[in-house]
Amino acid sequence: MTGRAAVTVRSAVGRRVAAGALALTALAAGGCSAQQPGAAAVVEGETIEVSELHAATEELAPYLQDASPAAILVILIAEPTFDRIATENGVAVSTQQAQSLLDGLAAGGDGAGPAGATTEFSDASLAVARFTLLQQSLQALPDAESVLAGVTERLAELDVDVNPRYGDVDFAAGGLMPDDRPWLVADEA
Repeated sequence: MTGRAAVTVRSAVGRRVAAGALALTALAAGGCSAQQPGAAAVVEGETIEVSELHAATEELAPYLQDASPAAILVILIAEPTFDRIATENGVAVSTQQAQSLLDGLAAGGDGAGPAGATTEFSDASLAVARFTLLQQSLQALPDAESVLAGVTERLAELDVDVNPRYGDVDFAAGGLMPDDRPWLVADEA
């Protein structure tokens, strides 16, 4: 070989096409929504940042059985709807109650939480704790069945754009479903 580049783009049009293709490739590789770079999801115009999601996942992993980013993201998407419906039904959960729940988990039964566990929690972690308390409170209502059916209906009506790396939101099926990627083919053994 002579050491020359295999492909040389000489025309201005060719350079723009190559730059555009490179930008699209970078966007696809980054896995971020074209509308909101850095967003794990956009719910009714409100952004849930990837950094918030990952902070909550890391903070809550020692305390939750399934602290995967997908499981936490479903909760962060649903929490505002649960909060609105709880308020409509006379139920309130404060940030202090959520903090107390997390403090209790961090302290553990014997006063010593899990090794490496945090006692400082982000707003996203507090939202997960609030969701837990709201869900328990709604389930305790005398008309819980109809209230929770209303929650399901309202969740289905949400305008949600989820980053493809986490899947597609489908509350009727139980949360985030893997994104259909027909260009990926499973290796046949």
